[in-house]
Amino acid sequence: MQPRAIFVTDDRRMRDGQLDPTDEQVLRDAGGGGPVMQVSAEEALKLVDAERGTNTGFPSSPPPSDRVRALKPDEIQEMAKHADATVKYFRHEAARLMSAERAEVVRKLRVDKRYTWRKVARTCSEAWKTDWESNQLAGMAVCEAAAKYFLEDYMKPPWN
Repeated sequence: MQPRAIFVTDDRRMRDGQLDPTDEQVLRDAGGGGPVMQVSAEEALKLVDAERGTNTGFPSSPPPSDRVRALKPDEIQEMAKHADATVKYFRHEAARLMSAERAEVVRKLRVDKRYTWRKVARTCSEAWKTDWESNQLAGMAVCEAAAKYFLEDYMKPPWN
């Protein structure tokens, strides 16, 4: 069966790990009830290039869809500004709350149990009494802070 949608994520655990209920809902929503192909950002660019017969790395126009609308440059800038502030907030909070003991636990969750970033966020949010819930950016920040205790990069194996 052909996938109805392509879902782009650099969280490798979305493919081979334990998903959070929010991850499952995101995939259901992305697929509109049909199958979803998951790819990394790098793989997505290759797919676009192959489809267009180009090697630009960027699509020349958005795919036609009633569920997608092109954003205006000022809308993109506004979203980027808020995303940057959110990332900074979660990085600060994760670093503030991280300890060697917590880093060990986070490493077990992400590396051994193969939790997605959202599932890491939810698990730590509940244990540490934060309001992050399953925020993916929070999970990334927690993994980043924990990986630093091991002098590792949370975006590379064994973390991702």
